[in-house]
Amino acid sequence: MVPVEAVFNPDNSPRNEPHVWVVAGKGDDLHLEDRKVSVGQVGTEGVAIVSGLTAGERVVTAGVNELHAGQPVRIWTRERGL
Repeated sequence: MVPVEAVFNPDNSPRNEPHVWVVAGKGDDLHLEDRKVSVGQVGTEGVAIVSGLTAGERVVTAGVNELHAGQPVRIWTRERGL
């Protein structure tokens, strides 16, 4: 299950081909991979991903339309009070 905001349709992709941005790499060498996924039910908790992701993979949940493949990223940790 991922937030609805994490799923997008790339500009160069046919309609109804959902994708997510997956954070790949290790340590300080993190980057984005564009991953095609199959989605299932949409509910109050988000969208069920039927295939294309492995449990534990990290996905981008905000700003997905402003990103590109290979882009370096860092993990944002929510601080207390935010």
